[in-house]
Amino acid sequence: MLSIHRRALWSLLPVARSSAPAVLSATSRLAGSRLQRFEAAATARQVSVYTRTGDKGKSSLYNGERRRKDDKIFHALGDIDELNSAVGIGKEMIIKEKVEDDILLARLEDIQ
Repeated sequence: MLSIHRRALWSLLPVARSSAPAVLSATSRLAGSRLQRFEAAATARQVSVYTRTGDKGKSSLYNGERRRKDDKIFHALGDIDELNSAVGIGKEMIIKEKVEDDILLARLEDIQ
């Protein structure tokens, strides 16, 4: 479970602070509810990174077929993933730099 220091989290909450007791009380209630929602969301996102049984050097394809991790298909899938990342970076650079090349952008979007 993700443990969070309440004081550290308090500093992250965008809550207005005031010296007036009524405002402080309302701020505390607001911060408490935000804190509870944040902790609940953090708990819901907890992901297990192990299988407890080991993987015996094999992995599954999308169709459920199990293959050795050094199989060529996993290398190909990794290469495709890296290529997709590079295409995404290229698209963002075109957009960010305001390059007027709609044809190139359209081609990259088709690829991705």
